[in-house]
Amino acid sequence: MNIQSFPFQKPVPAGLQQQLDHVLDGSDFVAEQLQRAPQILVTLVDSQRLFRPMAAREFAAELQARFQSLVDGQSLVDGQLLVDGQSLDASKQDATEQFDVVIRQWRQCEYVRIIWRDLTGAAELIEVMSEVSNIAEAALQACLDWHFSRLVAQYGVPMADNSPLTAQDFMMVALGKLGAGELNLSSDIDLMFVFSEPGTTNRMVGKKELSNQEFFNRLGQKIIQSLHEVSVEGFVFRVDMRLRPYGNSGALTQSLEALERYYQEQGRPWERYALIKARAITGSDTNCLRLQSIIAPFVYRKYVDFTAIDALREMKALINREVLRLGTAQDIKTGTGGIREVEFIVQVFQLIHGGRETCLQALSLFAALDAVMLLGLLPPEVGQELQQAYIFLRRLENRLQALQDRQTHQLPSDTTAQLRIARMMDFPDWQSFSKTLEDIRYRVRSHFSAMVRDASEEQRQVDPQWELYHAWWSGELTDAQVRNLIANTGFADHERALALMADFRQSMQARNLQAQGRERLDQLMPLLLLRIAQCSQAELVLIRVLPIIEQIVRRSAYLTLLIERPHALQRLVTLCAASVWIPERLARFPNLLDELLYDFKQLRLPTLRDLQQTLQQQLLRAGEYDLEAQMEILRDFKNVNLFHVAVAEITGAIALMDVSDALTFIAQTIVENALRIACDHMIAQYGYPQGPEGPLPEIELAIIAYGKMGGFEMSYGSDLDLVFIYRAQAELQTQGPKSLENCVYYGRLAQRVIHMLSTMTHGGRLYEVDTRLRPSGESGLLVCQFSYLREYLFNQAWTWEHQALVKARSLVGHSGLLTAFTQLRHRVLCYPRLDKILRIQVVSMRNKMLEHLASNASEHIFDIKQDRGGVIDIEFLVQYGVLLYAQHYPELTLETGTIRSLRAFAARKLMTQDNAENLIAAYMAYRSTIHALILKNQQPQVDADVFIAYRHHVQRLWQDFVCRGQAC
Repeated sequence: MNIQSFPFQKPVPAGLQQQLDHVLDGSDFVAEQLQRAPQILVTLVDSQRLFRPMAAREFAAELQARFQSLVDGQSLVDGQLLVDGQSLDASKQDATEQFDVVIRQWRQCEYVRIIWRDLTGAAELIEVMSEVSNIAEAALQACLDWHFSRLVAQYGVPMADNSPLTAQDFMMVALGKLGAGELNLSSDIDLMFVFSEPGTTNRMVGKKELSNQEFFNRLGQKIIQSLHEVSVEGFVFRVDMRLRPYGNSGALTQSLEALERYYQEQGRPWERYALIKARAITGSDTNCLRLQSIIAPFVYRKYVDFTAIDALREMKALINREVLRLGTAQDIKTGTGGIREVEFIVQVFQLIHGGRETCLQALSLFAALDAVMLLGLLPPEVGQELQQAYIFLRRLENRLQALQDRQTHQLPSDTTAQLRIARMMDFPDWQSFSKTLEDIRYRVRSHFSAMVRDASEEQRQVDPQWELYHAWWSGELTDAQVRNLIANTGFADHERALALMADFRQSMQARNLQAQGRERLDQLMPLLLLRIAQCSQAELVLIRVLPIIEQIVRRSAYLTLLIERPHALQRLVTLCAASVWIPERLARFPNLLDELLYDFKQLRLPTLRDLQQTLQQQLLRAGEYDLEAQMEILRDFKNVNLFHVAVAEITGAIALMDVSDALTFIAQTIVENALRIACDHMIAQYGYPQGPEGPLPEIELAIIAYGKMGGFEMSYGSDLDLVFIYRAQAELQTQGPKSLENCVYYGRLAQRVIHMLSTMTHGGRLYEVDTRLRPSGESGLLVCQFSYLREYLFNQAWTWEHQALVKARSLVGHSGLLTAFTQLRHRVLCYPRLDKILRIQVVSMRNKMLEHLASNASEHIFDIKQDRGGVIDIEFLVQYGVLLYAQHYPELTLETGTIRSLRAFAARKLMTQDNAENLIAAYMAYRSTIHALILKNQQPQVDADVFIAYRHHVQRLWQDFVCRGQAC
């Protein structure tokens, strides 16, 4: 075929003949189309469309222009409709037949262009896939518009029963590669048809009435026929509807209500894979969002879901059997190491983690694979290898299909065709191409095999005792045989172990587990017992682990997680051996088992900014005013991050001060967002508070943290000591849908924050909130004006309230108020005080606490917090020092934490370096022990002789620093 034989109207670019020869070598389809209609190439070259990418709107516009000519009859000359130089006898065809011809001829023209650009290297793979997908969408929209208007003319407009004036929506939902915008050249398009509401067509005089179901069934059938049917002009796209609910036996179209019911009650695991790329390409924004709200919860679970691997194994087994039956082992899509295996690897990660990591909910495989690597779920080198393999295989797929526009994935056996494919893939011969392909498929298969391997089966093969522990769990061993089995293990109390397992086995049988749950439990228990047996005090570990298993036994996803990920199972056992607090949390909140997937050694606690960004992203999942959902997100956030901190502390990954900082950052992030949510709700209900010149531009409320929160010294069960302050004229009214006095408004706002923090829900309670440090304590207003706080602190506050101010800091809220409080605190702490009076007041308060809170009942017990020489003595000593010396050293007010204040004392020679370090060492030892005791669910008390040296240091320094030789 010679370029000179084409009737171009414009100059031909240099090298076009060489490009033509190359394209014809790679595509018999292009050769056939250009022989039938040479005008195709003329149009593409003269318009320059052959030499540039095309946007989606251009495909739609081109097709619309052709149809407009058909509708208007503008291309009719002596009864002949001219399309790309081809003609048809319009007088002998009805309009729909003409429509089908036009859309086919348009498709062939666009395919010539795409194949040309693909084979000549002008277009990258992403462009090719995107443009083929855009052609499919344009064709679908054109078919919908054409057939819908004709059905409406015949039967009327489909309306909803509950809204007879509302026309109903028809959504064509693209699945698979079309949904992702990644179609190959000769791909099927996987579709699902959905309409919005049941009802009937509106009654038109002389027209037959149809139900919406029947109307949309007819519409769907006509769309499929226009695309799928093969004629002299070819076809547009093969349409596959088998992924709809109930498959080929189901209705062609479903209402949104029926679709939701199906996925809630009957959706099957493999359908989750099918719907990963689901995307509505027609329909209103409202109905498309509703559709997404139906599909997303079915596909992406809130928890980490390893049951996706079981479904994958089943699907792959079916595919393998089909490959063997048809003899298509060399199929580059479904064969070993093929396209489907790369897709399965990525989709498994999407289904397992996508409910929590929304970045994995990407439609595009490339975007999803990038997210997998970003989250560290695959090593970067593996991810890059899979990406390059996928690009190679998809390019090869297009080359195979470009030959004859056939849907094939089978490598050719004919030597001539093999050489043509090799050249199109930029290889000199078939041998070098085959070797590269073989290497790529081998690497893909290796990664896929690692993904779907059966961990429990591997354990069975590796550990010869697996069968014995399985027999113990199954009740097949006698008590004597069990004792012999665990004789040299961590199970020291054999009788206790036997009783625990017998009771647990009976409780599981009483639950009447379904077959799948029983099978997974039978897989897990031998693996678990093997690991527990390696622990010292194995009975204690078993006692802690079994309640967790009881909680998840009906949630097979968690059983599967522990079976599929041996490292997660080992981490569970390790944590249960080290703490009682963690297994109790896991039993109460099983979703925390997801966190066992992460390597504790690589655990890095997030910064305050990291926490703030993470929680803000998570809250976007809830509706703006869905308070219940927002509260649960706050609780999940706290539970997960508290778990991370506890694990880091138990494993020795972080120091004490880092633990306290992390716990404080978590609480601060939660309080900040609770305030923001409460403000949003108050504004929506009551508007903004009023100022002298009208509504204020922002809510002028601030939250002040006292105590452990203020001093960055929080522990796992710490309360939040909070004070709420506002700055507005109390008697003015808000301007909103409802009106309140400003003082009432701010009081309700504070109550909302406290409610969000302290209410017990399914996710637990966030924090106990203590507001008694506000002016006048429990008898004072919950939220006070800043001006009153200033007057109170200077003129009415007790010394102990000034002591509490040492650990106070501006937390969250209105920036101006936060700054004002910081300045007020500085002034109050720097206020001149007489040493003698201050000492008497501080010592008096300390003695009252000793009288009421110390462990005087037993001389053999040391209460680490309350007893003499303990935590409170150190904190009172620091508070005394700040109140006494800040008038001379104002910089002492910059610190709110005990340890940092002690270092500041030493730096200013108010205390020797040795004394400061001794107090710091005691304080850190005390608090570290308190943390460890909390994680064991024990009181902060130890034997009286445990901290003798530290207690003596603290008591001596109390006498030297506070009492100064006086009796106190």
